[in-house]
Amino acid sequence: MFKRWGGRVPWVAISAGVIAFFYLRRLLSLIPGPDGLLGVDWMLFLPWLLDGRYGVEAGGLFNVQWFTPSFCGGIPKFPDPQDQFFSVPQFFTFFMPPIESARLTVVIFALAGFLGFYGLMRKRFGFGPSASLAGAAVFLCNGYYSGGMVAGHLAKHPFMLLPLIAYFLFGAAWGKGRFSRDAVSQIAGAAVCIAYAIWAGAVVSVPVMLFAVVGLGFFAALTDPEKRLAQFFLAFAVSVVFAIALSAAKLSASAYFAQNFSRDFYPLPGVSSVGDLATLLFHSLFGSPSVASDIPMEGRKFDLEPYEFDYGVTFVPLAVFILSSFWLKGRDGEAGSKRINWAAIAGLLLMAVTPFALNYYSPGWNHLLKMTPIIKSSSTNIRWFALYIPLISAFTAAVLDRISAKGAGWETSGVVCALAVLLATLGAGRREEQIRLYNPALTTAAFKQPAPPIQRIELSETGIGKNDLLVHGASSMRCYSSMFGYRLEKMPFKTLHEGPALEAADGVLNVKNPACYVYPKENGCAPGDHFLASETDNASLFLARKPYDFSTPWRQRAADWFTLVAWFFWVWAVVKIPKNSIKN
Repeated sequence: MFKRWGGRVPWVAISAGVIAFFYLRRLLSLIPGPDGLLGVDWMLFLPWLLDGRYGVEAGGLFNVQWFTPSFCGGIPKFPDPQDQFFSVPQFFTFFMPPIESARLTVVIFALAGFLGFYGLMRKRFGFGPSASLAGAAVFLCNGYYSGGMVAGHLAKHPFMLLPLIAYFLFGAAWGKGRFSRDAVSQIAGAAVCIAYAIWAGAVVSVPVMLFAVVGLGFFAALTDPEKRLAQFFLAFAVSVVFAIALSAAKLSASAYFAQNFSRDFYPLPGVSSVGDLATLLFHSLFGSPSVASDIPMEGRKFDLEPYEFDYGVTFVPLAVFILSSFWLKGRDGEAGSKRINWAAIAGLLLMAVTPFALNYYSPGWNHLLKMTPIIKSSSTNIRWFALYIPLISAFTAAVLDRISAKGAGWETSGVVCALAVLLATLGAGRREEQIRLYNPALTTAAFKQPAPPIQRIELSETGIGKNDLLVHGASSMRCYSSMFGYRLEKMPFKTLHEGPALEAADGVLNVKNPACYVYPKENGCAPGDHFLASETDNASLFLARKPYDFSTPWRQRAADWFTLVAWFFWVWAVVKIPKNSIKN
């Protein structure tokens, strides 16, 4: 490798280590920052992680925390799409303070994305080591992940599993053969990555991730016309269905919760000028998020901070794209003899247009989007810009792979570009500009203390850190829970007030019965109802984070069993199938 660089020195491996080390060093220096403060959205996830630890301490490791008394007088936990109890950061919080758990999670998933993308480019696309490193560096340094982690969007960490999903799917579709034992295990690998994203609360990232994987499939078919798209879509469909089966219990509970508290009441912002939208997209990917955030958007109800527009991949891919004509000629000038996969080109164009279209605004188009499932519940579609990140990363690697094939002197171009991506990321300072207001000191100190049962309902004196009241044995009356709206617009407070949680008045206690939020019909109540005074025993168990009796519909119970069976099948597919051949 790179004989001109001195024989057998593994320059790609050394460069990869340098990139990972300095990137993570900068990123971790901002979580928290030099002032000890974190991005404001950490005030949601760190208390939730601590609450998960409290729940295990009170009810045991195998007790599913359906509900929690720690916030808003009692709310759903497992049914909340953003709940992260079944996640890597929650697991680490059993052994270390929430902030340290979050930092370790950031490192692990950054490396998973970096190495996963390198393996995807190297093994599935067949690119050289240098070009593969460049693509992996672009993906690693993307602003959706790094900017999100600094801001406190911990639920975005599964996004870095995207390369692994594609890696497994490509192996299943274009590997040793359909229905082979290897293909089944590859599908199981893709399915568990998708399922993890669902269980880990990445509900807003999963649709984008799946679209991006499809885009990578189109790109793979374009670079190698021998790869049939039908095989890819078969593997993709089976993996998604398998992932849904693995997540059926979670998806069912979330659906029951969401049908009682739909999030479609927010207007869907967009840009009415195609030129302004193109400018916004350019600065989100290659320029300044601050410039992007200043572009006017129709229907914007909330101010969006610059980090909401940070999908940066640095300017390096732009410079590389200028040389794309070399890639079009192909290796050794043979590209012209290969047939063109027009279906792959059409698919890539569709992928490229989708985020742009979702963020365009016209009254009629906006009305149509507000009628579209999933999309209608969004408060912004800017996050769909993340779809471009893996596509740009893969295209960068493809161009550099063609350049590297030109001969002596060009084979190092990928390493040079990868290091340039690192330098551009370190020098941009775009993540340092984020507003940090949340102090994690309370949740860190509380980690060493026994879990306090919730005894009171209190109103926090400050909006920042209002969820931290759980460390004092209090439940914040106005907590931070986006399922009820960013300003709790849909929160049914009813008689909830400051005071003892078990205080009785007019036949009800001062604590919510959270089962009513999710399964009101089965429990004979309405969403937001309180425990009755006659239900003090159940309320006391709930406030102590112990299991209490509530009813679920048969569909939820069926989903629970379906998920259990699916996980048994997954274990069988991973452990047993590699030892036994599956015949066609």
